[in-house]
Amino acid sequence: MAYPNLKSSNLLPNDMFFMFDCGDLWIRKNVNFQDDLDVCFEKVVLPSILELENSEIESLGCTMRYTVPFFEQIKDLKENQSYQIIEETEITDKGEILNENHNENFIDLIDFNKNILTIIDDIFLYPPELLIQLIGKFKNVKTINLMMTKMRGGFLELSDDEDDYINNTLKNPKWWTCNMNLDDNKFLDDLKKIRAGVDFSIKFDFTSFPDDERKILEKEIG
Repeated sequence: MAYPNLKSSNLLPNDMFFMFDCGDLWIRKNVNFQDDLDVCFEKVVLPSILELENSEIESLGCTMRYTVPFFEQIKDLKENQSYQIIEETEITDKGEILNENHNENFIDLIDFNKNILTIIDDIFLYPPELLIQLIGKFKNVKTINLMMTKMRGGFLELSDDEDDYINNTLKNPKWWTCNMNLDDNKFLDDLKKIRAGVDFSIKFDFTSFPDDERKILEKEIG
């Protein structure tokens, strides 16, 4: 099977969502997150959003799912060999159960809920003019929360350097996430263009960034 692939979706703007199955980071070879992001966001999510009227989307969630083996599992595996995947939720004879230790890890690309629009910083690699159009499709945005790209829901959420685990332990050296470099003036220039291109009443939230970077962003962007 080719990855990523759209596992489930709803295109109704009052409850819009996309769930992408991105496969396993041990079994897949030469995985590059930016390539996966282009497939999910640029080719599927973005066109679906841009065809809507401005201020139409009331709720949205967009998630990429990766399975990842624990280090203890890798010790007994050959390269790219399949293994038993423990899912976050499992249907049993006793009903649905939640597995505390599981192999599923998620990256939430975009989320819109209660007037807060959360977007990962990798999406800010796209042209600011495109992102201004994107933001305009959401209804009554009060805050734009710019998040550093990070796995959630699985054991990689607790890792100090998930990229290092994926690069070296899982042997995917092409994998990288943005982690916005404020020494690159292009990031700040693009954010300033977005700030100027959206409603001035919208607040920008940079609290996911380290304090020194947050202070720069708040000073430069407001």
